[in-house]
Amino acid sequence: MKNQTIMFLLILIVVLSCKNMTTEPTEVNLLINSTFELNGDSSLYGWIVSYPSVVQFSNDVPSYGSGRSIIFQSWGKSPPLSNSIFAMIPAPAGTHIYRLSIFGKKSGVVGGWVYIGRNLRSAATAEHYSSISVVDSVWTFYSKIDTLTTDVRDTLFVVITGGSSCTEWGSTHFNTCKFEKLN
Repeated sequence: MKNQTIMFLLILIVVLSCKNMTTEPTEVNLLINSTFELNGDSSLYGWIVSYPSVVQFSNDVPSYGSGRSIIFQSWGKSPPLSNSIFAMIPAPAGTHIYRLSIFGKKSGVVGGWVYIGRNLRSAATAEHYSSISVVDSVWTFYSKIDTLTTDVRDTLFVVITGGSSCTEWGSTHFNTCKFEKLN
């Protein structure tokens, strides 16, 4: 829990410093690159990458997934944010229902997670809304629905992280991450 709190605080710092990095919504899914590919090639287009050298791509995808998978390794004493990617989304004003979904699987002790946050520009702070932890060792579809209230000055963000630990090892595969506005 302490590692997750430290990770969240460091991600918060990165998010608050990314004032002009946003993505353009496409259709209902607000992420512009849910499949981790572009023109048939592995790509993190639309994502902010902490350390590009630690992101691995794989053709190992779930039967209902798409594109490529990304893999993050977590090893003892890995640098904070070294195994995370972020997407920034301009927040539509008002109260809306959103669904965050992803396919994931893990091996080892440490598993990754995906979460939604909101950057409140008016208060120069960020809030963590909800998260999905990858806990299964076989491809599993994870989904969570939340109602979020945002101001036109806010920015929503989605973070995918492979987790962290000072003593344990693990790897997490992610595929087809979506952040959908349902109303």
